[in-house]
Amino acid sequence: MIRQMLDRKFFLRHLDAFGPHLDREIELHRSGDPGSHARAAEAGITLDDLQQAKQHLTAAGPDEAAHESGSEPAFLARHPVSSAFQTALQNHIVERRPEMVAAPAQLAPANDLISDVSLAGAQDNEDLFEQFGPVDAGWISVGFAVLVRLLRKKRPFTPDPAPPHTISNSARLILLADWGTGVPRARKVAESARQYLEEAAGAGKDVHVIHLGDVYYSGWAIEYDLHFLPFWPVKPEEAGRFGSWDLNGNHDMYSGGHGYFDHLLKDARFAAQNQSSYFSLENDFWQILGLDSAYDEWDLAGRQADWVAETRRQSPGKKGMLLSHH
Repeated sequence: MIRQMLDRKFFLRHLDAFGPHLDREIELHRSGDPGSHARAAEAGITLDDLQQAKQHLTAAGPDEAAHESGSEPAFLARHPVSSAFQTALQNHIVERRPEMVAAPAQLAPANDLISDVSLAGAQDNEDLFEQFGPVDAGWISVGFAVLVRLLRKKRPFTPDPAPPHTISNSARLILLADWGTGVPRARKVAESARQYLEEAAGAGKDVHVIHLGDVYYSGWAIEYDLHFLPFWPVKPEEAGRFGSWDLNGNHDMYSGGHGYFDHLLKDARFAAQNQSSYFSLENDFWQILGLDSAYDEWDLAGRQADWVAETRRQSPGKKGMLLSHH
């Protein structure tokens, strides 16, 4: 994650400045501009997608600005459309303007910085769009429209739970939450989790690592590849040895859940979930039930509530533990 993108004032200033650039891309597309049409065709979007993106942007800006920042050391947008803009802007810089990104530094454990990646030579009061040409702004507009379209047309909910999974009576569960940023502090948490994993494995325990949701900014497939999977405490070659489980979070749904259901859950480490966002781990004494409270935010989509009730009725003598992002 780029440090400036995590600064509230920097981000809100650019969110506010983005509207005219999106308007320009819409007008270019309407006028038949070849460059605009080529960008849209490559991204697989239409003029309607661009117009819908503008409508959502207009609604999101004041809503995001109304939230108080509190004491957060890093700003992560609370509105799905604002989060989509964070994703679109950062993806454009990393993929198309890599010369703007400063080489990462090695952060000491006590360093107060959140991220080791920043914009080279940028001042916090600068306007990035002044450095971008029209084509850059056009690509950001297209990337933003792609994310808004995914948000509008979210991936269908997987109706059935993952197959019941039996765990050992001597098992260790390692839980992480709101972890998918890839920044140094998150990587340090993963290193600590790895130590607990190796300690338990060395003692012959069954080990399962569970993430309680949120990969930032928007649950876009590339964000799982950059911010989550490389640092996950279970290594790819250990897919069959240790359990990996991931709950759905609101940020995972900010691009419609496509990256979560159809990218992350297809990774071999998460195969036991069978592309479902709710699951059960059970031994002779415990039922641990992981729930999806984000597909329909603050609610249980599908038949999860009935599933919980029935699962608990079948084993009245076992203790129960419910896990959810919220």
